Amino acid sequence: MTANDDIAGEARAGLAKNLVGKAKEAVGAVLGRNDLVAEGRLNQAEAQERKEAATQQALAEAEFADGEQALATIAADADTQEAVVRAHAARVAEEADREAAARVAVAQEHAAADEALAKVGADIHAGADLRRVQAEATRGQLEAERLEAAGESDYAARAAEAERSEDAAARAREAAERLDRETP
Repeated sequence: MTANDDIAGEARAGLAKNLVGKAKEAVGAVLGRNDLVAEGRLNQAEAQERKEAATQQALAEAEFADGEQALATIAADADTQEAVVRAHAARVAEEADREAAARVAVAQEHAAADEALAKVGADIHAGADLRRVQAEATRGQLEAERLEAAGESDYAARAAEAERSEDAAARAREAAERLDRETP
């Protein structure tokens, strides 16, 4: 038996009780019996209360169903947001890895070039040329270190952004679970 069957049954019972009450009231009035009149009115009042209770129950059940639907929608939205955030975090991390690898490769090329310059500098006999080559090697070394540091900094920033995105997804999931627990 469904909830609608229960409500319909209550409505039929209330209608029957109301009719019985009216009949008793009418018979009591005709016969001059105040006890039947009072009993008839009591039956009618009870029927009215049943009708109001059935109406309130139907409204409460409808509100409950609406609440369940809203909760399901919120949970689905949270799951979708979490998936989007995780995908974004993964893309950011992959991009950061690629950029860091490219910067490290450039830094290694600069270091190799600096090393080659340093070897050439050792072969140069003139003092001025040797100092110039050493200065260029130092600049190249500093540039390589700067590029490597920039690559590491950029990688760290992107990794932090990915972690923040994952934290936001976790908070969204917790909010959905909290709403799920709080909704009756």
